[in-house]
This record gives sequence, C-alpha cells and structure tokens, in this order.
Amino acid sequence: MSAYYWIGERLWLDAVNSEFMSDGQRTDGWRDPAALQEWLHETVKRHEEAESLRDFSLGNDGEVLLQEAKKLRAALRRACETAHREPTSQTVAPEAVEAVNAALKHRGVALQVERGEGGWQEREVGSGENSDALWLLARSAAHSWTHGELVRLKPCSNPNCILWFLDTSKNGTRRWCSMDACGNRHKVAAHHQRRKQSQGVGS
Repeated sequence: MSAYYWIGERLWLDAVNSEFMSDGQRTDGWRDPAALQEWLHETVKRHEEAESLRDFSLGNDGEVLLQEAKKLRAALRRACETAHREPTSQTVAPEAVEAVNAALKHRGVALQVERGEGGWQEREVGSGENSDALWLLARSAAHSWTHGELVRLKPCSNPNCILWFLDTSKNGTRRWCSMDACGNRHKVAAHHQRRKQSQGVGS
C-alpha cells in the first residue's frame, strides 16, 4: 500500500495530488524533505519519465527543494483550476506558466547510451542536482499542456475531495478519483437516499 495517490495519469498531476484529504483534513504528503524523497522514489515505479530519479538523493539543501517543490505544486494546482473553468480554451493561470518555465531552466536530465540485453538503448540520467526533480515535474506539465490534454483534466466529483486526474477513458465520462473510494461512497450515499425516500413514500 502506498501512502500517496497515483490516480492522475500524469506525473505532474500526481504531484498536485500529493495534497489530499484524510479524515476530513487537508493533508500534505510532502510534510518534510524525507517524505518528498520517498514520493520521488515512488514516482519511478509509477512513471517511466521519472526513471532518472531512481538514485535521487536529497542534498544538504533538502529543505530548500521542499519549499520550491511546494511552490511549483501550488502553481500546478492553480493551472488545474483555471484550465477546468475554461477547458475548450486551454487556459492556464499565468503564474503557473511562469513557474513551469522557471523550473524548465534548470539543467534537468541528460541522455546517455548504454548496451542492454536487446542492444543499444537510450537512458535518461539525472545531473545529480536537486533541481532535477523540479525539472521533471515541469517537463511533465509542459508535455501535457502542449499535447492538448487540458480538455480532459477533471477534479473528482466528490466535493470533499481535492484530487485531480486526466480522464483517459474512451468516452470521457470518468467522474471519480477512484471508484473504490469516492465513487463507491457516492453509490452508497445515493442508495441510502433512495431507500430513505421510498420508506417515506410508503409510510
């Protein structure tokens, strides 16, 4: 079991979802540098584009990276909110664009070739800088935005949930962050409401 939510379909959205509701309280999964590093290591299992973070280790300025990552995450959340309000125009909050472009100025990852079982292949490797993490998050957002994915960006339909996802379903009708969580709770609540109404009619 993971302590985080991996339902966004994209790395940058899973970063946004590192803030979530738990027992009715807004919870920050990046509570300290160690938690951020744990999250970054787990992204390797979830997103191919995060492969270069496999050996990532926070340096002495881990607290600085944590604060910068939180600022970028906040900007990405604002991007979600503005894009969702005007999905067809693919509008993104200006401060989000600025934050992404600033993170993309970092050195980021590099490519190297190596011999594998199937022959030669390319592999992304980190520069060894803390800013690699910010660069990867920004690149994920930039790739998503420039490939027209904002029109499929959705918040969970549960008003008490703050998670976002990219609706990759064929007909674009996904409503919930997870059917096992918010979707199931909605079904149970709707069932109880119908039962209550039917009992009221029969009384």
